[in-house]
Amino acid sequence: MALLRDAFRVIGMAVGIVGALLAFIVTIIHFIFKAIVSNGLGTGHTPTGIALSILALIGALIALPFPLVSGVLMLIAGIGMFFVAGGLGALPFFVLAIAALLVFLDRNRRVAARV
Repeated sequence: MALLRDAFRVIGMAVGIVGALLAFIVTIIHFIFKAIVSNGLGTGHTPTGIALSILALIGALIALPFPLVSGVLMLIAGIGMFFVAGGLGALPFFVLAIAALLVFLDRNRRVAARV
């Protein structure tokens, strides 16, 4: 029954992992296109994009014990992707925002169930 009680957190964690992978893929795609356009110089935003992808992954993985922190980390990573990848950053932002919302909405159920 504990899994059913924490269903939104588990689903949010899975969606957050997908969002982190999507953020990493968008960062790599953005790097490749910038490298082609600028004749091999690339972009300085790639390390930031990889760091935001790792931040989103950490946020997704701590969804079960720390839902509020998890939601905040995933939102920060999603918003940061706009600065890293421009319009391409909208895709991981929406996925990470949905994951953060699922985790955030389920934050008080575990506390209420213990009482």
